[in-house]
Amino acid sequence: MSDFSFISIVGTDPVSSMELGVVQESVRSNIEILRSIPFLDGVHKTGIDLVSGDNNIGHGLGRNYIGMIITNIDAARTLYINATNTSKAEIIIVNSSGISTADLWIF
Repeated sequence: MSDFSFISIVGTDPVSSMELGVVQESVRSNIEILRSIPFLDGVHKTGIDLVSGDNNIGHGLGRNYIGMIITNIDAARTLYINATNTSKAEIIIVNSSGISTADLWIF
């Protein structure tokens, strides 16, 4: 996932530092909630020309993909992820029922 590095700030006044610490901890815990949502850590691939059958798409995630969401497609097609893929860290194999151009969110 994108790096949500969190730098804590400490004030010189003990009361302000304590209040600031409470706020920072709240922000940190909410960031951790966002980091735990798998589909937020993805890439949007646009203008993918699909052929009928299997399509190898390099995703660039640097890890195994989890899934995909179709964000746009120019024709009524059925798409599914081919389960026989042995290179999940580099490519996603998307099977299409016909020729089309699609945008995919791969996570």
